[in-house]
Amino acid sequence: MKIIYETKNFNVFVPDVPHISREEGGHLCISSKRDNCLSRLDLSIDEAIEFIRLSMLVGDAMTIGMKNGGVDVIMINYQENGNWAYLRNEKPFFIFIYMEEP
Repeated sequence: MKIIYETKNFNVFVPDVPHISREEGGHLCISSKRDNCLSRLDLSIDEAIEFIRLSMLVGDAMTIGMKNGGVDVIMINYQENGNWAYLRNEKPFFIFIYMEEP
């Protein structure tokens, strides 16, 4: 995982194994720095505001970066995928994923 930006409560990172390659649009993640944050329901009001602002910033930055790289951006998909951990019998964690598909 390569952290590319961080705020007081969150990290923005490029996953080691992206769902979508950069050539096909890209994939970024935002995760809480708190270990006990399992979903957005665990965020305080201030954390929720910070998260929404950050997600808007990251989405805009990704759109600009992809367009500058020649990728025709149609729409950014925003997904909360914390319950994938259940499939691996692991504790879920809050992670918000941005994927762009051409």
